[in-house]
Formats: sequence, C-alpha cells, structure tokens
Amino acid sequence: MAIVELVRDIKREMLMERESRQLWLHDQGYFWIGSFSLVVIRKSYAKGGRMP
Repeated sequence: MAIVELVRDIKREMLMERESRQLWLHDQGYFWIGSFSLVVIRKSYAKGGRMP
C-alpha cells in the first residue's frame, strides 16, 4: 500500500471542514484513529480483504 500517497491525500482532505473530511474518509473506507492521526485502516484490509 502506498503510505506516502495515502498521507498526501489525508493532508489534502484536512483542508476541508471537519465533518466533510470525516464523511470523505468514511466513503473512502478509512477510519480515523484519534482526532489527529495518520494511522488509517482500510475496511477491506480489516476484513482480510484484497488490494483495491
């Protein structure tokens, strides 16, 4: 998984409103761990899934 690209996408989304960012992350299948964390889990990985 391209962690660097994922971090860039998250940082870009941080410029949006907090609610909008959370909705975007949810739609993308990501979970925030803590209020300001770069630790993100893909739902597909959490369920033992495959590369998107």
